[in-house]
Amino acid sequence: MNKNSGGANGKKGGGGAHPTGGSHGKGTHHVKRGQRNYVERTTTVRFLSASSGLSYCTKLIKVQKTKAKAEGDSCLCPAMEEKGSCPRGDQCPLVHVSRDDLWLFIHPQSHGVPGAPPDHLVYNPGFFFACFSSDFNLYYDALPSQAVTVTEGSKRFIDVWNESGANMRDKFKLCPTYTHTGFCASGAACEDLHAAADKLAAVESRQTHIGTADAIARFHYARLPAHVRVRVLPLPTSVPGGKKRAEKDDEQRQQLLQQQADTIFSGGDVLVTEGATRYEEEFKKNHNEVLETTKFQNCVHFVQNQMCRNGALCGFLHIVPVVLALAPVPADARPAAGTTPAAGSPTKPQGPEASPPPSAQPAWAEGCGLAEPRPVGRGQHEPQLRPLAVDQRRRRPLASRAGRRAGQPAAQLRRREPQQLRLLQRHLQHDGEQQHAVHPELRVAHERQQRAVPGGRRARGPGRQRGNRQREHHEPAGAPVPQLRGAEGGRGDAL
Repeated sequence: MNKNSGGANGKKGGGGAHPTGGSHGKGTHHVKRGQRNYVERTTTVRFLSASSGLSYCTKLIKVQKTKAKAEGDSCLCPAMEEKGSCPRGDQCPLVHVSRDDLWLFIHPQSHGVPGAPPDHLVYNPGFFFACFSSDFNLYYDALPSQAVTVTEGSKRFIDVWNESGANMRDKFKLCPTYTHTGFCASGAACEDLHAAADKLAAVESRQTHIGTADAIARFHYARLPAHVRVRVLPLPTSVPGGKKRAEKDDEQRQQLLQQQADTIFSGGDVLVTEGATRYEEEFKKNHNEVLETTKFQNCVHFVQNQMCRNGALCGFLHIVPVVLALAPVPADARPAAGTTPAAGSPTKPQGPEASPPPSAQPAWAEGCGLAEPRPVGRGQHEPQLRPLAVDQRRRRPLASRAGRRAGQPAAQLRRREPQQLRLLQRHLQHDGEQQHAVHPELRVAHERQQRAVPGGRRARGPGRQRGNRQREHHEPAGAPVPQLRGAEGGRGDAL
């Protein structure tokens, strides 16, 4: 854990609950309900410690409910800082935040070195950096600030730390040139951290685990005894945020992840971690038999990123065949589009029954039925779309594309149906070609109206005499009714 977190010593600084970085310090009362949780998780606020006078940061969602507001000049409750609880509870006038959710806000100050160039500045003591070595083999969790010179990389680390704390996603490493020679041509413009080798020797570090074939062969990580048989839970198929891992990985990788739960790994394929040590203890308690049920999981960082900065301190399993099987293919090793493989290079067999050779897959995957991946494309689970028939439109009117006019909903067509029916009759009487441009739904309604009586005229009751006279005034009786093209008689020949 970085010493800048929690109650670590640091440089004093004033300020209340002001935002850090690019986050805003306003409350969430103006935010919609669906956006409130996102704003609270991403907004960083800064409070003043009443006991030490230091400024600490946290995420807005970590602030507990009290009478104090999470904006303005607010102070942290001393009882929460010292004991982790407050007897006044939510009635406390100060801000309540758990100590584990706080990190020190860094106020960087630097000074020059006698005899060095003017741009060679060193940070004052008071905070710590966290970074990798130049080859990512070591991780320094608490590199003192007085051992680091001012560069663009160190400035970016301070900005990212003040915004996210130890949960930062950016990776920072030492400059390889400056570490070995004490000089860098980029100077203060270097994107890495500058720390002298003699000062790094006094800083505690731990070895990381890198999941590449070159790193595994180079660093010789410790492994479990070969007689241990390891059963591991499969990795989840989804990641935080609702995005499925299938969108990022191909289907072959998904099958390897799902089938590994039924595979028993040898202890020689598992790197020594705290999680692997606990599994070995459970294995011995089970009389050296494979555990029927297991709660041990793969390290997500080791599998996805091919590196775990915790190394042997990780609480999960680092399995070598899994990370090598799921390693992405380098860009320079992929054949270019539209090119043929060179002579002597292995080619993929052609034909519907062709399958990759057994050597193309790891040994633990051969017994999982993964030689032939599941074909991709349209499957039976996808619904087949088809237009609805005329008789089905009564339940779902205008559901097919052929029976829908663009930009005109079905409810609007029903309201305008009587008026358009009269216009339809006039079109059919004056021009027979107009019937093909009329909406199909109106044609069906007009045909249903004409089928009411044999003469093609609807029955008129006593209460509709006045309306009938007005209609006959505009529509002369005895007007010829055009025939449908292709009609051969029978019911519904005339519209």
